[in-house]
Amino acid sequence: MFRSSIRAALLLAAVTVMCQAAFPTVASAQATPVATDTAARRIVLKLDPPFFFTGGYGGALGIRHRGLEVGVMGFSAPLPAVFRDQFLSNAKGRTVTRNIGLELYAQKDVAQWRWPISVGALISYDRFKLRDAANALRQTDAFYVAPRAAIRIPVLHSRVFFEPALGLAVRLWEKDRAAQPTRAIAPLSFLTIGVPLHD
Repeated sequence: MFRSSIRAALLLAAVTVMCQAAFPTVASAQATPVATDTAARRIVLKLDPPFFFTGGYGGALGIRHRGLEVGVMGFSAPLPAVFRDQFLSNAKGRTVTRNIGLELYAQKDVAQWRWPISVGALISYDRFKLRDAANALRQTDAFYVAPRAAIRIPVLHSRVFFEPALGLAVRLWEKDRAAQPTRAIAPLSFLTIGVPLHD
C-alpha cells in the first residue's frame, strides 16, 4: 500500500510538471511545435507508462541540443512472463518480482520523415530479483549495450510527444547468483511520453 501511494504520488507529480511545461500558454505551445529543434539547450523529462501499468515506475531525464540528446534512465518494475523469457534463459517456474535498471543513453536525429527519426544507443545495468518454486528470493545482475532507433511524435499542438523505439540488448557481462543465466541478445521496445521543461 505504501509503495502504491509513493508510485501514485511520483506519477502525479511528473504529470503535473509535464502539463505545466507543455501548456504554458496556448500561443506559446502553438508557436513551438515539438518537432522543431533549435540551437537552445533543453532539459527533457520522459515517463515510461508501461512500467507504471505493471506496478512499477520508470523515466528519464536528458539534455537536448541541436538534435543530440544525452541523459539517464531508471526503472523498477515486476517483469511479466513474456518479457522474462526474452531476457532470461529457462526461467519458467520463476517469477521476476522486480527488474531494476539504470541506463545512460544518447540519441541523434538523423532524418525528418513526417516526424523526427533518431538513432542512438544505451548502456544498462540490470538486476533481476526472482522467486523460484520454493519461494526463495534470488538475483541475477547483467550489463548490456543496446543500439536503438526512435521516432518522436508530437501530441496535437502541445510540446508533449510520444517516443516509441526499438532496440537490441547485447549482454556484455553477468553475475548469476540464482542459477539463472540471462540471454546474450534480447529485443527491446520502448514507449515513452516526454516534454521539454524549457526552451
